[in-house]
Amino acid sequence: MKFCSRRNSETSPGSSLSVKRVVMIGLEKSGKSTILQRFKLGDNFHAQVPTRDDNEYHFENIEYNSTLMHISDLGGGPQSSKKWKDHVGDADALVYVVDASSFEYVDIAREKLHDLLFSNYAHDLPLLIFANKQDRPCPMETEEIKEELDVDEILPLCKMLKIQMCSATRGKGVNEGFNWLTKIMRLA
Repeated sequence: MKFCSRRNSETSPGSSLSVKRVVMIGLEKSGKSTILQRFKLGDNFHAQVPTRDDNEYHFENIEYNSTLMHISDLGGGPQSSKKWKDHVGDADALVYVVDASSFEYVDIAREKLHDLLFSNYAHDLPLLIFANKQDRPCPMETEEIKEELDVDEILPLCKMLKIQMCSATRGKGVNEGFNWLTKIMRLA
């Protein structure tokens, strides 16, 4: 499915809402769908069923901080991640979700993120990295995530970058991340 471009100066007809397109990606089972549903539903959130089909994705329109965000939650399986670049070309921001409790998959998460950013498809976009699953035993801390994802290497490729620790199931850190993102997108 192709999306219309929603560039920086566009506003919603009849309102002062800024319209932005956000692409949310990350490895399978990192918590992308849970973060999106927690953000959308807030305290009304209930357990999320993960995206099962490797080609499946969720799409939500969420109004937040005077911004109407069209958020695409793309699948994170091996076949889906090959198609991420097809969806980021006209995005206004990128959200990357990492399972901070999964030390065994962080190398793959780094590789996928670097491949996407170095492919020129996602250059100069604000990048919000959610280090999810902070409620699990012994999750990686901010500095560990920064080191494991080799953030210093990708920092020049991003307009702005933030690592936000979160627990989507408990609602911790999700709104803080989207607060930062909407502020950065309004400045762009």
